[in-house]
Amino acid sequence: MAKRAKSAIKNAVEAFVKNSGLGFAIPYLHNGQMHDYVPDFIIRLTTDPVSYLIWRLKGTIRWRM
Repeated sequence: MAKRAKSAIKNAVEAFVKNSGLGFAIPYLHNGQMHDYVPDFIIRLTTDPVSYLIWRLKGTIRWRM
């Protein structure tokens, strides 16, 4: 990842937490059955007003910052 892109990401993220054991889930209905969408991370951005991202990773990604 380019240096400027890393810097932009670092400046945009105020805080994040792994959603392991927190119990955060978004219920949804699919084909008449209830399911839960469970994201891997909850991310608070440095926006005004405050915005949050919910992020589910697929596969294995290595991050180096």
